[in-house]
Amino acid sequence: MEPYHYIAELIIKQLKGTLEKEEALFLQRWLEEDISHKKLYAELTDPEQLGPIVQASYASKERVEERIKKSITNNTLRPVKGLNRKYWLAAASLIMVVGLGGLLILRNSLRTKTHPDESSQIAGISTPLSGKPVLRMANGELVSLDTLQGSTLIPADNVQLLKGANGELIYQTSSGENIKALQHNTLFNPRGSAAFSITLSDGTKIWLNAGSSVSYPVIFPANERRVTIDGEAYFEVAHNAAKPFIVTKGNLDIKVLGTKFNVNAYANEAGINTALVEGSVKVSNSAHSVTLTPGLQAIAANRDGALTISKADLAKTLNWKSDFFRFDLFSFPEIIKQLERWYDIDITVEHVDTKDINISGDMNRNTSLSSVIKILEYSGLHCQLMPNRKLTISKK
Repeated sequence: MEPYHYIAELIIKQLKGTLEKEEALFLQRWLEEDISHKKLYAELTDPEQLGPIVQASYASKERVEERIKKSITNNTLRPVKGLNRKYWLAAASLIMVVGLGGLLILRNSLRTKTHPDESSQIAGISTPLSGKPVLRMANGELVSLDTLQGSTLIPADNVQLLKGANGELIYQTSSGENIKALQHNTLFNPRGSAAFSITLSDGTKIWLNAGSSVSYPVIFPANERRVTIDGEAYFEVAHNAAKPFIVTKGNLDIKVLGTKFNVNAYANEAGINTALVEGSVKVSNSAHSVTLTPGLQAIAANRDGALTISKADLAKTLNWKSDFFRFDLFSFPEIIKQLERWYDIDITVEHVDTKDINISGDMNRNTSLSSVIKILEYSGLHCQLMPNRKLTISKK
């Protein structure tokens, strides 16, 4: 493999989040080796260069490739002075290999750039690079966890609450607890926040999506482990045959012994969706009960509570836990809901037939809101950011 094709391969892997530690060090050394490398890097990620190509990508991959070949022939891909042809062959290869998805993420997954035409409102809406959770203690005290360093928050009889090295919340207990009174904590992960994880006193791990909350006992009683959720959460339940784990939302119970599953219970969804990754769960309400096996999902309709079972698209269901938005998995209305939760904005779509909007490809979750707006505008939409974090989308 030519060395510059190898560099292109490393950049692609970086975009996809699959770059190994040694490869990352190699890429960094290459960037620092010569100023021309950094210039080429900047050229490849310049939005003014990528804009027309991104716009073309909504039509077809063939049109993207045709656009690139034409640009090379006409020298409209402006070379950096002093770079030889081999660099630009590698650059062309990089763009074509990344294709539909990578073109959406090239500009922001590699670097952050502030543009003078960005409004102050857009610039003021930051990307949620980390979680901003708030913990409500049993006594009603609110603790903002993102401001705390790794330390013990609660020294209690046999419980201590720690903030782990990666920012996660960890409850630690000793064996043989004596429970005098059931104390509940509630963890809120607001909109505009990255996913946040918590390890309960029994060893169960929970990931909370933005705009979600979970309420749980500090120490579980002897007969069961019951938590209540709102929004979306992914569970890896510690096995305990003598003490079933139950997730509650309204009149719906999801009962397990030890398993991995996802629950989407946002208020603006048509129903509560339970998707099973591993193990077995029983989903029931006052009128119905179903048991799931891995790869299946149960949806409890908000309207009448009817339970329906279907095959789960786990890549789609668990996409919120990844570093990328995979737009090709979702309809336009579903994309809108994700953007609202991620950037903590309210979006209104006016005079647009959502069936006509097709946005495909991957986008790094570090992408700024201004760049997201540009992507929407490339697909033929007009976007206007209003005061109070309101975005209006209409047809051009």
